[in-house]
Amino acid sequence: MTAEEPQPLSRDAPGASDALSASSPHTPGTSVPDAPGASAVDAPGASAVGARSGSVLDALTDVAGIRVGHAEVAGAGALSGTTVVLAPEGGAVAAVDVRGGGPGTRETDALDPRNLVQRVDAVVLTGGSAYGLDAASGVMGWLEERGRGVRVGPEPTQVVPVVPAAALFDLGRGGDWRARPDASTGRAAVQAAASSGPGAPVAEGSVGAGTGAVAGQLKGGIGTASVRLPSGVTVAALVAVNAAGSVLDPRTGVLFGEYGAGEPPAYPAAATHAAAVRRLERAREAREAAADGVPPFNTTIAVVATDAALVRAQAQKLAGTAHDGMARAVRPVHLLTDGDTVFALATGRVAVESENPAAVNEILAAGADVLARAIVKAVRAARSVQGPGGTFLAYTDLYGPGAGRGTGAGAALAGAAAPEAERAQPAPRHRAPRHRTPHDRTPHHRTRSGPAPPTPPPPRPHRTPLGGGARRSGEGRTGARLATLVREFTPNRPKCTGNRRGTYLVRLTFLRTPVTMSDPGTTLSTHQVTRGDGLETAP
Repeated sequence: MTAEEPQPLSRDAPGASDALSASSPHTPGTSVPDAPGASAVDAPGASAVGARSGSVLDALTDVAGIRVGHAEVAGAGALSGTTVVLAPEGGAVAAVDVRGGGPGTRETDALDPRNLVQRVDAVVLTGGSAYGLDAASGVMGWLEERGRGVRVGPEPTQVVPVVPAAALFDLGRGGDWRARPDASTGRAAVQAAASSGPGAPVAEGSVGAGTGAVAGQLKGGIGTASVRLPSGVTVAALVAVNAAGSVLDPRTGVLFGEYGAGEPPAYPAAATHAAAVRRLERAREAREAAADGVPPFNTTIAVVATDAALVRAQAQKLAGTAHDGMARAVRPVHLLTDGDTVFALATGRVAVESENPAAVNEILAAGADVLARAIVKAVRAARSVQGPGGTFLAYTDLYGPGAGRGTGAGAALAGAAAPEAERAQPAPRHRAPRHRTPHDRTPHHRTRSGPAPPTPPPPRPHRTPLGGGARRSGEGRTGARLATLVREFTPNRPKCTGNRRGTYLVRLTFLRTPVTMSDPGTTLSTHQVTRGDGLETAP
């Protein structure tokens, strides 16, 4: 039976990338001629000055000299591809940090700071699991033809290109188990990178290594982000999101990477989130039934690049801290069925006070930030796919293009934003109101309708306490007999009741330790005060 080619559920699906000029679909095993005019020589003048996030494109190519190319496997039943990050002429300082329990990698030992190789010319991210690592062979051949690599002989062409690579698991997701990247796929991707201009846009979503990627239950893909620091250093990331963990908060429908990223996220409507959860569950059950209970395998792989002049040990630290960004956006992460790997590249165009920890720290922190944001962008740019390998639904098809974004324009698309206090919090429990008699001094909670009442003015200090039974004690009074006070208040009536006979009605300003008064919905909190702290009870 011939496998059918998987099709997007909608070619105009929100978030589908339209920047596919650097993407080259082809049939595995066929030779792809060099693109006319393709050159690996970096053109000067690429600048990382811009408006959004302090960068031009919010992409890996904001690091001057870095180029990116994608290629997809063509044919029926194919849902895989390769992405190549091409360093500038002369290469870049490189490092790697592997934290997943099931990595598929190549030439990562060469990047150990203790070993010989100082710089690399390209990094390959690919689908196809360990089979797909063959894509790096195509990149090696292309670099060898141009004399780029580690010089091992007297002739300029006698080089050995070192091409680190990492693979993600997407076998069979298009229906054909054998439709996976090979050397020709890698060659097509590096040609696409070389033929792109300096600072060219980077296609995101279901392209390159992200073609068959899945993020938890959502469709994954390629994402990229960058930032220019006040020091003038640019830090950027490109990621292929194919995580075993989830990128989606199941309680709210917000992407995990949106929390803490600038503006508070907009919360999808409850009905929209409920409908999305049902659709995802049905798709998951169908895939599991077809897989006969075999657990999925995954891997999130990324490249973090900077134009800072880092030594190899610092580059390795950058790769490690970038994993923190992955942990913010994917939960859980670094599992046994993941091969989570982050490469770091440093082109060295901007001098850095390497002896100053603060100068390097801001680069390390930025690496985590841009990787978390790149993961969010990857999930947003992905397109839903339905084929023999299963149905993989995209976030934007479930929630809309603006869901989860900050409370600006994106929030208008997603609906009204939920209050900040409701983020991952259960609804407050209120005690039912009851009838109060004139002689009943038992505290109770009053329910109100309409807008919240105005906040009462703070009580004036040193004022005579309410009720004749309590008076202010002298300063420095000794004899600390504890009385546990249970506080419950309404907007205009702070109260304290003692745990022994008698009732104390006092101004909260008499407490030496301030009491934080929250919304009227707050009911019970316990504080302990001493008579020496300002409370004295008359007989």
